[in-house]
Order: sequence, then structure tokens, then C-alpha cells
Amino acid sequence: HLYISPSHEIGIGNHSVVYHVELELPRSSILPPPSTDYVLCESCVDLDIKRILKEEDGENGERRDGKWDKKLGEVKLIPEGRPSVRFRFVERANLENGDSTPEDYVFDTEDTTYRAEYLGPVRPIRTTVEWQDPMHPTCSHVKPPPEVPPTVRVGVVGKLSNKHDEHLAREAVNYESFEDHFYQHWSGLN
Repeated sequence: HLYISPSHEIGIGNHSVVYHVELELPRSSILPPPSTDYVLCESCVDLDIKRILKEEDGENGERRDGKWDKKLGEVKLIPEGRPSVRFRFVERANLENGDSTPEDYVFDTEDTTYRAEYLGPVRPIRTTVEWQDPMHPTCSHVKPPPEVPPTVRVGVVGKLSNKHDEHLAREAVNYESFEDHFYQHWSGLN
């Protein structure tokens, strides 16, 4: 639906009038639908892990294996992406002055990122928490997405030709002759 009001006129040209209008579209044409991928509730997993550890290790850890009390692991930062490039060369001016000593240079691509990686012993704990549908959660921590209307209104500019004026039709022919890269990708709505 297109909603036009004479009170929202923006400007008048020789052959047309331009208005600020509202265009009502299916919400899915503008926004992606909410995810329906199944999820694990982090709060439930944390509570379940604490319960399992209490059962296996005792209330105060009296049955826990002593190897878990030692801090053996470490976290290392691993560079990813393109690393810096190191090279050596002799400046032309230095060479012309008889100095052929190469100089070290570093070209930093600034594309390097880092990820943290844990190195050390790991104690696997198998949780009993089930995956759940986010649309119909089974615990109180996961909230279903809010109800949203099926359509959305967006503000656009509408150009209406003056009554009995052929100019807009001729202008449309011009627009249709433009190269494809002038336009957005066809979505069925543009």
C-alpha cells in the first residue's frame, strides 16, 4: 500500500508534484525473520554444570581429583590474517653515496587479528540440558521473540505527474534506458 497526503508535499516541478509518502511492505522484504535455530540456554547449562560438579566432586570439592587444583593451562594469542612482511633493501641515495648497507623495513598490512587459544588439560562435563526451540522455549531464561506485525511502513518520495501530462511517461522511458548498474537488484518491490 502507498499512503499519499496532499499535506506532505515536498515540491512542485514543471510537470509533477513530489510528496513524502509512506509505503507499506511485507516485513520480510526489509528485515530478516527471527532465527528458528535451536538454542542452548547458557543459564541452564551453568546451573547444570554446577550441579554435576557438586555430585562428582562433593559439596566442597572433597572428592575432586587433585590434578584439577593445579593451574597448568595457559591462553595464547594466535595471530590470524596476513602477517606483517619484513624485507631489507638499500636506499638509492645511500647506494649513490657508496653505502650499500641494507636497512630493515616492516610492512604492516593491518589485517592481522588475534584469537585466544587455551592450551592445557580440559575436563569435559556433559550437560543434560536439552536444545530448545526459541519460538517455544522450555525454560524461563529463553524468551521467544516478540510478536511483530506482518508489514512495515517506510518513508519514501513519490512523484506524481500533473493531470494529462505526458512528461512522466517520457521520463520513465529515459530511466529504463539506463545501464543495469544504476539500479538496485530486483526484489520484486522496486
